[in-house]
Amino acid sequence: MCPAPLDSPPTRATAPARIGDRPETPDPDGAPGLVAAPGRIRTLVARRPLTVFFALAIALPWICAPIADAIFYSGLPTLLGIALALPFEILVASPLAAALILTALGGGRKAVLALLAGFRHWRVGWRWYAVALTLPPALALLPAYLNVLWGAPPPSTALSGSATALLGVLALRLVNPWDGPISEELGWRGFALPRLQKRYSTLTANLILAAFVMTWHLRLVANGSLPLVALIGTLAATILFGWLFNSTSGSLFLVYLFHATDGVLQPHYAAVDSTRYLWLKVAIWAVAAIGVVLLSGRTLTGLHPRPVRTEIGKPAAIRWR
Repeated sequence: MCPAPLDSPPTRATAPARIGDRPETPDPDGAPGLVAAPGRIRTLVARRPLTVFFALAIALPWICAPIADAIFYSGLPTLLGIALALPFEILVASPLAAALILTALGGGRKAVLALLAGFRHWRVGWRWYAVALTLPPALALLPAYLNVLWGAPPPSTALSGSATALLGVLALRLVNPWDGPISEELGWRGFALPRLQKRYSTLTANLILAAFVMTWHLRLVANGSLPLVALIGTLAATILFGWLFNSTSGSLFLVYLFHATDGVLQPHYAAVDSTRYLWLKVAIWAVAAIGVVLLSGRTLTGLHPRPVRTEIGKPAAIRWR
């Protein structure tokens, strides 16, 4: 028997509501919805949204990045080259682009606004802000201190830049559409994860998502931007992001902050010390992810959820005691 596709409905008569579950309702205000999309595309998006999303997310960078580079370096006048290459460069941020395109095809303006609503969910308690803003720096500093045991310089020497410079790096990561926080979170956690969690257990859904996220990063491995071992860190990060997402009742804003804070502290080492630091950092992230799974179980939540009634036609909110 062949395994059921990712987009197949649950086999059980009723499935428990999970974070991100949204009723499939038509747009009562006449906003462009499924009827606005061409017939075959409309049917494909409606029946296999995850399949189409992951196909686009993984394929678009491989196709569009070379085209954008070829146009930009073709000898055209600078402004013309930028203008012609920009549409392809935008599609390189494929999780973001695919999520917006498919959501617009599937539900129109209201569906897009509902997708973006996760960024407005910021009232989650100070403890989760503490996690989002301090855990990534801690996971960067701990391997730096461990690296000292093998002769690497202390973090105070390896970490260059003032507090102002570090805040500038954070600010840039928050607004750069081609950096991870913006280019990835709306797609992975906003579009794909809620749909996966409707079909699978929370832990299984995040592991499936991790496989696709790792595949998406293979292009960076191929062009030398990312070491292969870092894919293990990508797996661990996906689990931690999923834990924070579910523990905050689906707050994309908190996961976005968490992702942006990661990478702000980047120690600079010589070759051997740098390789060792990378392996130590990957190991620390892996240990953190395993710890979260052991403590939270298959639900990947830090607290116990309590469903709250909402208006008809809107996704059920979950508050945390």
